[in-house]
Amino acid sequence: MWGINAAGPVHFPRLYKGQDRTFISVSLEWDDRKQASTRRSRVPTDLERLGDFSQTIRRDGMGLLELYDPLTTTGTGNTSRRQLFPNAKIPASRLDPTGVAVLGVMPKPNLDIAPRIGLQNWSVSGYYPVLQRHFMGRVDHNFSSRNRLFARLGLLKRDQNALDYTTPRAVTAATTTTSGPSRPSQSTIPLRSLQHVGSLRYGYSRRFIHTRNGDGGGLDPAELKVPQAIVNNQFTKVGLSSTG
Repeated sequence: MWGINAAGPVHFPRLYKGQDRTFISVSLEWDDRKQASTRRSRVPTDLERLGDFSQTIRRDGMGLLELYDPLTTTGTGNTSRRQLFPNAKIPASRLDPTGVAVLGVMPKPNLDIAPRIGLQNWSVSGYYPVLQRHFMGRVDHNFSSRNRLFARLGLLKRDQNALDYTTPRAVTAATTTTSGPSRPSQSTIPLRSLQHVGSLRYGYSRRFIHTRNGDGGGLDPAELKVPQAIVNNQFTKVGLSSTG
């Protein structure tokens, strides 16, 4: 991290002499560092990837998970019923090709955790770069010994490449923040007495956040076995992420 600061009176030869009236100061801070990151999530087990949930524990921990077949839905009025998949196993013929392809690029559990819904069984740590630039400028002007005005401008820009360890891709989150871009202030001392000081201040701030995604780390829609009509209309590759 490094920074620089410059300050002094405003003076333009033959145009303006502000040695005793107008002053300016500017500063710039530059911070380039590595940010630690840990990602945790719940990812499908080897059996679950095959459609076998016979060993999967319910979220509340009260017994094994039960799966209902949506194609067996029947009912009348506000009542509907479905049949259970035997032994909580989805037949291989019922597995969606796109879903299977997506599971193929997702990481496998690396924590010794019981196969329970809601328990995070995968974790990975790493570092990603963070570049932050902070600019601050200020102008002071003395109208008289009793009336002064200053304006301040601050800009903060932060770029970070937050890595998504779920797949081989990286998400680039470019964040531009503008904080307190203008804060003019005028302080007035009444003519009658120097014991009373009046101050009028006005502040304004605005914040911009721009986020752009990466190229998907090499994942192509065709690799995920999506319908050909979707593949033909893709102009970029896609990426996956997992949250828990």
